[in-house]
Amino acid sequence: MYLNVHSHRKALKKDEIVCRNAFHFLEPDAIKKLNYPISVGIHPWHSEDCEENSERKLSELLLLPNVLALGEAGLDRSNGPSLQIQMACWEMQFNLAQGHKMPIIVHCVRALQDIYPFCRRTKVPILLHDFRGNEQILQQFLPLELVYFSFGKSLFKAKKMEEVFKKIPADRLLLESDASAILIEDIFNQAAPLRNQSLSELCAQVKKNGQLFFGEKALAFF
Repeated sequence: MYLNVHSHRKALKKDEIVCRNAFHFLEPDAIKKLNYPISVGIHPWHSEDCEENSERKLSELLLLPNVLALGEAGLDRSNGPSLQIQMACWEMQFNLAQGHKMPIIVHCVRALQDIYPFCRRTKVPILLHDFRGNEQILQQFLPLELVYFSFGKSLFKAKKMEEVFKKIPADRLLLESDASAILIEDIFNQAAPLRNQSLSELCAQVKKNGQLFFGEKALAFF
């Protein structure tokens, strides 16, 4: 089984389980009809969508049985509205996740130092999806035991990311396809030799990590 921890599409094969990124403006009835796990949050590019009722609506969505995480949420210094607007939306969602004891899938571009203080004080797991930090930044985050790291297309495009990838603790590693067209099976096949693991060993480890990251809700799906 290939656990795809973050994607913008449904599973493509029977041996793939996807936590699909959904949109915050979907209604609860629409989400309930989906027979697969999802995450729900306000992407930093859409931080201007944060309104007075956004917290209430997200809170309602997080209670649904197939919503496993809040996200993707975070900060992006390359795209989207001003950092001030993004920060307000991010802080609301961070606090909401703490209250609901819900893990967070974080979108973070050129803003890992802005996210770091939140990672230090979180009481719920945080996934730095499509992690692109260098080894120095990785060493800063490694002592934070609730922080997980996910990799995908970067393993095919950036040689320097391979070295970072090899240093991720086995119990905090996850894999994803995100918005790319790359099959999750191909990502696992690319990743396994880098970790000196068989494909079956890596699949088992990522599944176990996913269950730890998402918590009890995940057991209904994988």
